[in-house]
Amino acid sequence: MMVEQQKLERIVLAIHDQARLLRRAGKTAEASGMEHRAAELRALCAARLSSNLVEFSRQAA
Repeated sequence: MMVEQQKLERIVLAIHDQARLLRRAGKTAEASGMEHRAAELRALCAARLSSNLVEFSRQAA
């Protein structure tokens, strides 16, 4: 489970990086859309993490 969470976080970071590059290139609408999608994915990750908080805490210890 933890590996999947890490992969999802890496995907979110990659999306944010792409959005930043798009914004620098002047493509603000596309960047905003990507940032919105990244925020949705991050929210899903957080919800999943909170539902598995006990397991996460055990693995982190």
